[in-house]
Amino acid sequence: MKIGELARITGVSTATIRFYEQMGLLTAPGRAANGYRTYDGASVDRVRFIRDARAAGLTLGEIGTILEMKAAGESTCEHVIGLLETHLHAIDRQAAELARARARLQEMLDRARRLDPATCVDPNRCQTIAPLIERERKEGTDMSTQTVLNVPEIHCNHCKMSLEGAVGSLEGVASVEVSVPERTVAVSFDESRVSLDAIKSAIEEQGYAVAN
Repeated sequence: MKIGELARITGVSTATIRFYEQMGLLTAPGRAANGYRTYDGASVDRVRFIRDARAAGLTLGEIGTILEMKAAGESTCEHVIGLLETHLHAIDRQAAELARARARLQEMLDRARRLDPATCVDPNRCQTIAPLIERERKEGTDMSTQTVLNVPEIHCNHCKMSLEGAVGSLEGVASVEVSVPERTVAVSFDESRVSLDAIKSAIEEQGYAVAN
């Protein structure tokens, strides 16, 4: 079949199919006597797999790793489970951040509806937002604690993704960075919202022991 038919069957554009070929995700097709690319049923299955994996949130790099493992005859089940868990944790974290942002906007909106516009005389800021700024100044803008945990069993990017997803999804964690060469997990967090023990537990639940 020609590339147009492959695009029609899979619902993926011809430009995207060519891009998959350039990325090495799709084997370059043979050519007919007239010079047109010719694709077979295996190409249909491969493009559909890439399409569905992208829809699940996997990156092209992650998809490429899965395909390489398949080509080498390796089992991919545990690897894919780890990827899906990482992406799910990331979505949970984003959802929590969106919930906090929504609550903040709702607070501003409720205040704006109660205020009299005639009383807004400050030329440098809006009275709806100003009280929140003042509150943050009183509370302090940096409430975070930094720690670096030694995790000897870290050895690959899969470890990095799993741990950053698990720790990053915890309420109160501002940032997390895993170093594969140093085998460490650097975390910035708010102690009033999440404990160090909870962070360690999140790491251990992924199957990694914390040395400190």
